[in-house]
Amino acid sequence: MPGSDLFHLLVFYVPLGLIGLWRWSFWLVRRIGAAAYRPDVRPWPEGEKFLKVSVVTPVYNEDPELFDQAVRSWQRNGVHEIVAVIDKSNVKHIMRCQRQYVDDPASTTRFRLIVTPKPGKRAALCDGIELATGDLIALVDSDTV
Repeated sequence: MPGSDLFHLLVFYVPLGLIGLWRWSFWLVRRIGAAAYRPDVRPWPEGEKFLKVSVVTPVYNEDPELFDQAVRSWQRNGVHEIVAVIDKSNVKHIMRCQRQYVDDPASTTRFRLIVTPKPGKRAALCDGIELATGDLIALVDSDTV
């Protein structure tokens, strides 16, 4: 029967076509919205205060040169403070951070060093968040530039 073959094709292709039409309509709506988007380029209003950003970073056995590069990157971006949470077993890195960042009078960014006995990244982030004073807190890995 030639009619039953057509019926089987319609049963398969009509729902498939409707699903395709539905998916492409979502794509079209997103595409039209993206084409209509214009960024807000107005200058920052006079008298408005900028939000202070605190960077909280857990540090564990980090390459010192990579960490220096990351800290300089954060400082260039104008963060209010950097809170580095270092594991107590990493004595060499603790001394280096104390010497290089905490005791640096030329830096405009406040650098806070927290030495923690708690193992793990989450515990380090919790300790850093508790002491951060900025309006916004950025949770950043110690090797993120």
